[in-house]
Amino acid sequence: MSPRAAPSSPRRGYTAGDTDFTAQLTKIKEAQPQIIFTPIFYQDFIMIHKQARTLGIEVPMLGGDGCASEVLFDAADAVDGSYVINHVSLVDPAGDAFRKEYAEKYNGAKMELNGYMAHDAFLLWCAAVEKGRQR
Repeated sequence: MSPRAAPSSPRRGYTAGDTDFTAQLTKIKEAQPQIIFTPIFYQDFIMIHKQARTLGIEVPMLGGDGCASEVLFDAADAVDGSYVINHVSLVDPAGDAFRKEYAEKYNGAKMELNGYMAHDAFLLWCAAVEKGRQR
C-alpha cells in the first residue's frame, strides 16, 4: 500500500483520567486498521494496549515521545509488537551509571524522558558557565 492510498481510520479521543477505553477501541477495531497511532503518555499507552489485546486487536500501535519510559519494560507483554519514537535510547549502556544513580537517589524510580533532557540541559549549562569563567 502506498502512503497516498493508506486509508485513515476515524479519530477517537478520551478524557484525562479515563481508564475504560472499550468504546473507542471497539470503533477502532470495526475500522480494521493496520496500525494504531496513540500519541499519549505511557500510563495510558499501557492501559490501552491491554484493553486492545483483550478485544482481539493485534495490530501494532505507534506511540510518541510521551510513551517513552523505562516503565514500558515492566509492561513488555502488554506492549509487545508496538513502537515508540523517542529522543534517547533507554537501554544504551552509556546511560547505565546515570540510571543507577537516579534509581538509588529516588527510591528505585525509573528514569523518564524529561529526566534525561533535564540532565543534558544542566550539563550544557555547567559547560557554558565553565567556559564563561575561562574568558
